[in-house]
Amino acid sequence: MLKDLKAYRTRVFDPVVQNEGSNELDACEGADVLILMTPWEQFAKLDPIQIQRKMRGRLVIDPYGVLNAESCHTADLQYFTLGVT
Repeated sequence: MLKDLKAYRTRVFDPVVQNEGSNELDACEGADVLILMTPWEQFAKLDPIQIQRKMRGRLVIDPYGVLNAESCHTADLQYFTLGVT
């Protein structure tokens, strides 16, 4: 549940919500884990190398398979999606 995350610093980005000066990559800044919870088309355009440069950690959880798995592996990201082992 979301309330269980209160002990952790979280950052959220939703392209539908107006967020002045914030973008997808800003949400990755210093993150230990990136979780893509919606299959927005603009997330598929993200460059995994840019994601890797912004993050502190290397774990990406992408249940919808929005990002290109091979590109994530090339960028040295630990990439997990549903149905792929």
